[in-house]
Amino acid sequence: MAFTFFSSGMGTRLGTETRSSVALLPRHVVSLDTWLDDQYHREPNEDRRHQWALAGLANVGLWTTWARATEFLSLRWCDIETTAPARGPDRELPLGIGVVDLTLLPATKASRTKTTDLAIAYTCASGLSLGKWFVRARTTRRPTVPRTAPIFRTHDGCVWTSHYFRHTFLYPHLHRLRLTGDPALRPYDGSSPDNTIEAKFWSLHSYRRGGRTSVSRRHPGTVRKATPDEVNEHGRWAKKRESLDMPTLYAEWTLVQRLAITQLCM
Repeated sequence: MAFTFFSSGMGTRLGTETRSSVALLPRHVVSLDTWLDDQYHREPNEDRRHQWALAGLANVGLWTTWARATEFLSLRWCDIETTAPARGPDRELPLGIGVVDLTLLPATKASRTKTTDLAIAYTCASGLSLGKWFVRARTTRRPTVPRTAPIFRTHDGCVWTSHYFRHTFLYPHLHRLRLTGDPALRPYDGSSPDNTIEAKFWSLHSYRRGGRTSVSRRHPGTVRKATPDEVNEHGRWAKKRESLDMPTLYAEWTLVQRLAITQLCM
């Protein structure tokens, strides 16, 4: 504790304190999703198509789950299950509403004593579809890959990292958007080392900040903004039990209620 106070205070005085990465906007995520979808359909090689599918899965997954990079990129094939929209009634959901269930590994949970499961709408109001990308990734993976293997791996078997995803997929697309005149990205012209896209979006925390910010208001393609209770429930798994008030702690949300934030507000 003493060292934490010392290092944070010294960082403030030296000007080296950590600054949060800039939040992505919904249009950035949707644009990247569209570009990855186009690359997926154009790619004739099955292994490279699989990599495009993984990139699409990561882009939508990081945006909708609000999970940390390590938590999401360490998922295994057996940690994700899907219910197609046509099978919605099997889960007491309306016909046409599907769900993607994710289970975080114990090593990535905020609390080692609780079960962490996330329920994400198969397809969001904006058209982003976590379920579609997962089915594509599962279909194009090699038959020899076991269900207990990590999902996000390169051709040679290396597990993806935040650095790999950002430099391979996110940064190149943000640069393309800046060159086409995106007003939010135009200022990051590289006039100084601290004024580049790489410096501003230096971690995948940009997805968490962007996803959390976007649901606080209605934006094009969504039905409504999220309520404070929906925000608390969606991010509840990452909070300590002691930080929750009694009504929130004992509330038991139905699956339909849990899906509302990603189904209607993203």
